[in-house]
Amino acid sequence: MRLIRVLTAFVIVTACAAASSAQTITLEDTSAARAGFRIGYGGRGPDLAASFDSPRYADVVRFRAEVGVGRWTDWFESYPPAGDDPSVMRIAGAALLFFRRPDLPNLRPYVGLGISANLPLGVHMRSQRGTRLILGLEGSGERWDVGPEVELELPSFHESIPYVGNNLLPTARIGVAIRRRF
Repeated sequence: MRLIRVLTAFVIVTACAAASSAQTITLEDTSAARAGFRIGYGGRGPDLAASFDSPRYADVVRFRAEVGVGRWTDWFESYPPAGDDPSVMRIAGAALLFFRRPDLPNLRPYVGLGISANLPLGVHMRSQRGTRLILGLEGSGERWDVGPEVELELPSFHESIPYVGNNLLPTARIGVAIRRRF
């Protein structure tokens, strides 16, 4: 009889221990480093970019490194003529400033300022440096951040009086970014 009681107590303790170990609580760290992908539209076709974001410092600032490729169309689409706009590969870096909203902690607007190296592909244009402005809004889920993003690119000209045919013109892109937190 004692053996049955000891065995019953052992089964109950084991079952309680298994049930308590299965109940884990995880906290989402929305300020963690992340890698992401953005698909957008820049005027004449898709624009793709892959990025890596640093952890968010002081819950306000994050740094981003990005590589992207897409068609380069100017804001006014006056030059080059349709079909003559070059594909451009971008290597960029930016600092992002996040705005906190205590009433909506999982929805964060941000603005960013950065630099880029723009490498036209398949045309006789020189590579150009540029300044970029990023505006975005992201929502957080389980380990994922998703939201719309707008990029404005302002390339610097090589000559004091720019010749349009040899320089990239300012452009804008809009897209949706999906980023995975680590």
